[in-house]
Amino acid sequence: MECTRCRAAFVGADGRCPRCDAPYVAGAYAPPPAAPNPYAPPQQAPQPPYGTYPLPAVTPYGTTGYPGPGMPQRPPSLLSGLGTAVTVLFAVMAGLALLRVVADFRLYDALGSIWTTNIDEAESIDGFRRTTMVLLFLGFLAAAPVFLVWFHKARGNAEALAPGSQRHGQGMAVGAWFIPFANWWIPKAMTDDIAAASQGVPRAGGLGVVNAWWATWVLSSVLAGFGWPMYANAMNDTNLSVEGARTATLILMGSNLALVAAGICGLSVVRRITAIQGARLGFTFPTQGGYAT
Repeated sequence: MECTRCRAAFVGADGRCPRCDAPYVAGAYAPPPAAPNPYAPPQQAPQPPYGTYPLPAVTPYGTTGYPGPGMPQRPPSLLSGLGTAVTVLFAVMAGLALLRVVADFRLYDALGSIWTTNIDEAESIDGFRRTTMVLLFLGFLAAAPVFLVWFHKARGNAEALAPGSQRHGQGMAVGAWFIPFANWWIPKAMTDDIAAASQGVPRAGGLGVVNAWWATWVLSSVLAGFGWPMYANAMNDTNLSVEGARTATLILMGSNLALVAAGICGLSVVRRITAIQGARLGFTFPTQGGYAT
């Protein structure tokens, strides 16, 4: 006989099974679970509302994740080793330029007494002059690439210290030096931006040593551009002019004196920018006096 409540096959005396005769407990009886439907579509996990997806964390200098606005793409560089190398090479360049001044003075003096100078003395003067020219050229070849690497890295550090403060891109730190005529003002503007960002000051002030460096460098270039053609024309075999050669030698002497000053000012710029950037980026300790003008 079946139970009148749950239709079980075994029932008691009252017509109900023992489970139904037990005291009532809420939820004690539950129908068996339904068999899963093999044709039902797969269930997907609930998705967060639109616009609430988490973004990758932004780390300094854009090394991982998404770089923020104006954030550079590479970490800052330690410039102490490069700065020391450039400083030494600029000092060597200044010394070689001073030797060129001595050679020019000897030539100028010899041209004033050209009819009394003996052949041996003339050959000695000419040999010393040629030697100083070769040494200065070799010094320039050694100093130029090291300085360009330093300048490129200093430009990157300036962007890290003051994002968006640089008027010219990273590539111009090297390329601007090879653009005719424009290389007389674009690298100067970049140096101003680098120095200002390194100090954390506006571009308007604190750049006296940079101005002195650039003025002497441009003056040396201009005087050399006038002096060498004038000397070559004065020493022409068909139109020899001793006075013209002496005048050209004086101009070249002035060019080399300006180059000595440019080397001294340049090494001061490199040393101070290197020290200030290192201090602000945590590579070194600040130097007394900071960036003097």
